[in-house]
Amino acid sequence: MNPSNLSHHAPDITEYKQLQPLTGFPEKMAILDCETTGGKATRDRMTELAIILVDNGQVVEQWQSLIDPQTTIPPWITNITGIHNRMVEDAPTFEQLWPTIQEKLQDRVLVAHNARFDYGFLKNEARRCGQTLSLKTLCSVKLSRLMYPQFKKHSLDAIIQRLGTHVQNRHRAMDDTQVIMQLFEVMSLEFDEESIASACNRLLKRPSLPSQLDEKQLEDLPDSPGVYYFYNENHRLLYVGKSVNLKTRVLSHFYQDHQTTVDHHLSHQLHHIEFDETPSDFGAQILESQQVKTLSPSLNRRLKKVTKLYQYKLVEENGYLNIKIQAVTDTSQTESVFGLFRSRRQASNRLEKLVDEHFLCHRLSGLEKGKQGACFAFQVKKCMGACCQKEPAVSYNLRVENAMKKLKKQQWPFSAPVIVEEFNAVSKLKAFHLINDWCYLGKIKTSMDLWSYEPFLNKQNNNVTIQQSDDFFDLDIYFILIRFLLSDDLCKKAGLKITPLLPDTQIHFE
Repeated sequence: MNPSNLSHHAPDITEYKQLQPLTGFPEKMAILDCETTGGKATRDRMTELAIILVDNGQVVEQWQSLIDPQTTIPPWITNITGIHNRMVEDAPTFEQLWPTIQEKLQDRVLVAHNARFDYGFLKNEARRCGQTLSLKTLCSVKLSRLMYPQFKKHSLDAIIQRLGTHVQNRHRAMDDTQVIMQLFEVMSLEFDEESIASACNRLLKRPSLPSQLDEKQLEDLPDSPGVYYFYNENHRLLYVGKSVNLKTRVLSHFYQDHQTTVDHHLSHQLHHIEFDETPSDFGAQILESQQVKTLSPSLNRRLKKVTKLYQYKLVEENGYLNIKIQAVTDTSQTESVFGLFRSRRQASNRLEKLVDEHFLCHRLSGLEKGKQGACFAFQVKKCMGACCQKEPAVSYNLRVENAMKKLKKQQWPFSAPVIVEEFNAVSKLKAFHLINDWCYLGKIKTSMDLWSYEPFLNKQNNNVTIQQSDDFFDLDIYFILIRFLLSDDLCKKAGLKITPLLPDTQIHFE
């Protein structure tokens, strides 16, 4: 090996002595490892990179360099890797090394132990240089799992112990890279070329999955609608999502290369996947909304069923329509009320935008205090003068109504509560949902189940208060119901059949 291939910016490294040609592996590989200032690729930086290039089973080059991360290395990272700030003071930056790194990786399969981590850092470092990196990746953790299913652990430390090898500088880039080479040499001795090639091809056709996730769980996912649940090793719920195609959606999480916070945490924590299949996207959206609120997964945006909603109320004063923000006391009320909001702040923020878009009066909209004279917006020509009678009430009120038009709360379009039958012609799954006045009451499996909801099917029932009935109202599900039940196209696509519960209605729950 040519010594000039070893970077002068790295400490002295021992040239790798290959004892066994690799068989069954990709023809051109770049086996690598990087050390970093932390675990988040979008925030942290690389401090060291080592690469062993392999052509047709033979090592052809070995390269390594310390890297100036252009940020401080935390003490806890130094305790792990031994790389401290003084060591990288005179090292090149990644941008300076990028042309060399890019040349070495070109047209090769990138191999790393937990390739998702290293590849994520490489892509983000390249992106900071204004460049893109696109390579096939082969994860040695997942390959070890496939070839040695009898072993429970496949971390680098576990493999070092399994191989009975000695590593002088664990958590240094070249030493860790050489362990991968040793593992591949042992595989080439213990398995035939066809078995190794088959395992590699299987992994190369997959996205970069978290190394601790059993691939069989992905194979069990159906190509149908539903809700999926991500758990960590201790079966703590991390994330809940929904899709019209569970397998495709779950796999899509593993193409992101650490671009999102959720993606970053999943790559380190995801250990187990569960799912609930539904007949269509309708049932999946409702179930996801319920489960996120009920189960509070750690990586989902915090959602909870709000106990108080707010809306706009139009009140005429001196001939002009005034807009007032008020708490909702009855979700069935639709006369002169508009919008539904989780908080007074959300309602106020939306109102500010509407007022500016339609040149409405800030005072009559409740955004500015005072009762007499022109509002400040009129002085800066953002109000047309309704506050000081410069604009006729007729034209002003018309613009208020136009501004509110899209926020009009939908009236319940049916003469009675409805059963929404949801059916999937492919999977043959069927579900029945009970809905009344935009309140989702629940799933119905038998006609007997209807009895438990009977008091809530008629708000005039003397035994049921408005507040008790409104306990079923959920703002997120309201928007889901609006989208589907008022769209013939979506109903048809989701296989929905809507049946009003009239006195003579008969429904066969099968």
